[in-house]
Amino acid sequence: MIALVVAVLCGIGGISKFASEGAEEPVGNSSPAWMSGGLTYTLVDSSNAMPCSAHAYGAVLDFLASQPCNALNRALFEASDDGGHQMLVAVSWTDMPTVETAVQLQQKIDRSGNGNITELSKESNKYPGVPFTGKHYASTVNDRTTVVAQAEPLLKAPSADLLKNTAKLALSAARP
Repeated sequence: MIALVVAVLCGIGGISKFASEGAEEPVGNSSPAWMSGGLTYTLVDSSNAMPCSAHAYGAVLDFLASQPCNALNRALFEASDDGGHQMLVAVSWTDMPTVETAVQLQQKIDRSGNGNITELSKESNKYPGVPFTGKHYASTVNDRTTVVAQAEPLLKAPSADLLKNTAKLALSAARP
């Protein structure tokens, strides 16, 4: 059975909710944060933007231009572990009209070189110099929502396995 724990934290702008499969506990009291798999995730930026095609590139942009989404949410998280490794994680939630179009979008994004939803760091002033390579990537479809997460190193050279696990765990983040 999958346990879903919701941590409710008082943030600067009010109350924020974050959910994580296997979440351990809320962290800190000034920034929304949650723990999963021995990692602490802290929200650093988020955006709700439409139309989706304006925030995509490559074949994913073409797909979203012909199959418009219902909503797009993006977030950037800093993730860290007890070993001092720090990673930047970009997560997107794309709501599609049907489960079928959500699966089609996931298949399009999962194909290497096909494009993606634009990582929020490319459109904000938070970590604009961190390039997302797609090497540490995970995706899933939850009902009509395609969720995509990518992780890149920030500090202390995390292993490729740690980066991939960081992205996989981030799929369970609740939308900010």
